[in-house]
Amino acid sequence: MIIVADTLRNNHDIESVTLSANQIGDQGVQYIAEALKNNEKVVRLTLDWNKISGQGARYLGELLETNTTLETLSLNVNEIGEEGGQYLAQALEHNNTLTTLRLDSGRIGDQGAKYFAEALKKNQKLELLNLQANMINDQGVQYLTDALKNNSTLTSLYLHFNEISEEGAKYLSQLLEKNATLVELNLCGNSIGDQGAQYLGQGLAKNETLTTIDLGSNGIGDEGAKHIAKDSIPVLVFQARDDLLFHAKSIEPVKLGESLCYFD
Repeated sequence: MIIVADTLRNNHDIESVTLSANQIGDQGVQYIAEALKNNEKVVRLTLDWNKISGQGARYLGELLETNTTLETLSLNVNEIGEEGGQYLAQALEHNNTLTTLRLDSGRIGDQGAKYFAEALKKNQKLELLNLQANMINDQGVQYLTDALKNNSTLTSLYLHFNEISEEGAKYLSQLLEKNATLVELNLCGNSIGDQGAQYLGQGLAKNETLTTIDLGSNGIGDEGAKHIAKDSIPVLVFQARDDLLFHAKSIEPVKLGESLCYFD
């Protein structure tokens, strides 16, 4: 990994670096982060499946505080944890270039979500945040939604496969009533149910920017689907059940042959 880091340090051509599934670990991340601190060419760094822990996230946080070129950072399926989430979130408070952060299966939990919520109150650059499968429940959702009510840059929020119930859906509904930036919201694989769908429908009725919402695998039945279809804005196309695609303002579903739940 030292050789790779040295190459990046002297690089004047490479814009995208992918080192997924290489068992890099925290030591390898340290080499890479140090090499990229003053790099002005690399805009995309992908380090998925690399056994990176909170310490590795600390090195990457230090990178984000100094690097002025990186636009996309992908850390899917690592062991970031609450501590690592804190390092990354704090770095986002000072970073003005990163637009996409992917932390699928990072184990950050509600506390990690709180750290990112604080960052989103200050960061005015991030456009996509993927927190899929991070053990986030309703409390974590409340932190995030409170922060995003006045955020004017984030357009895509992925919270699929977490532990969100109807209570979390209520917080998300309140967000949709006030936020004027979000265009994509992924809630697939949670436990929102019919009551949560009703809450979301109420928020969608007052929202003018969201164009896509994924609600697959949420225990939503016909009643919940009706609430969303009845209350949703005309331009919205949303995914409410594993085998159904609903169009806004229409109660009748269009049957599909496969699940609408998708992975980032």
